[in-house]
Amino acid sequence: MSDRINSHQRRSKATSLHCVICGGTGKVHGHHAGGQNHIPWFITGLCRYRHERLHEAISRAGIDLSYTENKKIRLIRALMTITMLVWELLRELLEEIEREDKRK
Repeated sequence: MSDRINSHQRRSKATSLHCVICGGTGKVHGHHAGGQNHIPWFITGLCRYRHERLHEAISRAGIDLSYTENKKIRLIRALMTITMLVWELLRELLEEIEREDKRK
């Protein structure tokens, strides 16, 4: 039973408002990872800087965030938007590796 409580407490701390990219806790926004018009219930935390940077990347990629009646198109747009989030996560990881290499 105590393992269950400890596990729950660890999960609660881990799910507090943190940016999923940098881990920061300042000015974290709820980001609709798949677009609020496509899958509005899929929300993740992003700091203001990463949120703006991600929306710029989505815009540059030409991803349409507007609603459409066509469910398949909504899902495609959602996956495209999620792909941009994954791209930003990968970019942050690469930059972290490069910073570590410079310190060596």
